[in-house]
Amino acid sequence: MSRRVASAALGALLLGTASLAAQDSAATLARMERRLDSLRAVLAAADSTARSRVRTDTVIVGSLRIATTPALRPAVQRAAAVAWERLGVEFGGALSEASLPAMPVGSAAESLAGNVSAELLADALERTAARVVWGRQDSTLVRWLSGYLPADAAVADGSRILASLVGTPAIPNAGCLGGAMADCALALGLGAPPPSVEAWYAPAAWPGLVERDRGSLDSRSASRRADCIERADMEACRAVLSLRPPAPPVAPVGRALLAQLALESGGSGAFERLTSDPEATLGDRLASAARQPLDSLLAGWLRTVRHAPPSGAPAKGSELLIVLAWSCPALLLSLRGSRCR
Repeated sequence: MSRRVASAALGALLLGTASLAAQDSAATLARMERRLDSLRAVLAAADSTARSRVRTDTVIVGSLRIATTPALRPAVQRAAAVAWERLGVEFGGALSEASLPAMPVGSAAESLAGNVSAELLADALERTAARVVWGRQDSTLVRWLSGYLPADAAVADGSRILASLVGTPAIPNAGCLGGAMADCALALGLGAPPPSVEAWYAPAAWPGLVERDRGSLDSRSASRRADCIERADMEACRAVLSLRPPAPPVAPVGRALLAQLALESGGSGAFERLTSDPEATLGDRLASAARQPLDSLLAGWLRTVRHAPPSGAPAKGSELLIVLAWSCPALLLSLRGSRCR
């Protein structure tokens, strides 16, 4: 019985008791008191169970704070130490300034063993903290990554990036696939200011872009949207697309892959160099992070995409965890199998 239901029952019984007291029925009052005693016992048991599930321990490693339970503390401590070491490699000195929210792990009624390994817990803690750090960067970088962590590119289906380059009707894609680094930079959206729709797509592709953009369904652009899609009115298409410019032709995972390659190439301090000057172009920032010319970084990116493993290759257990961490981080942090909402 939940506390709410039990409280309601108590209220109802108390009202009944008052009415019977007015009738001075000693036998009925005694019966009601016995029922009240039973309900009080149920409530006491519920309170005891709730208290036993409260997280009473906090593990602190660096800037990581994990609210957990005494039973899980040893495993969480080990996982947090591993996660903090990995985060240090990824973010370097920038991590010391990060203020990370506390993360809840487990309940006293559960044990880590048989649920998820400490290694997978370390992965979950690392990904969650990394997502917070990346999400706090400047709006230009955050929009460009579109919700992907650079580290997620390590488990991306590279052949899907290649298929997207081949199948997307964008002007620079063919040149990029042919080895023109300027076209790759354009397709990745690295210019400043961001390229216009005319630079990315031929007019024949505009109606399709408008039709796929569900955000253009607002009433203010409804008539122009209809003119664009149904009549191929290029001026109407241009007006709609100017309100919501399309994303770069290369999918977000392809952009994240470029960022990850820049960080890997640049080594120590790469993250700080990438994020130190939000006013610089993304291309210059990535080249600075990688400590190499942008064309060289782009050439390495294109080689990686071209030589990607075939689609459908089995993922490792840790890779599956990262996918889950994006789709339902609460599942990994609570370790309770809760449903994604």
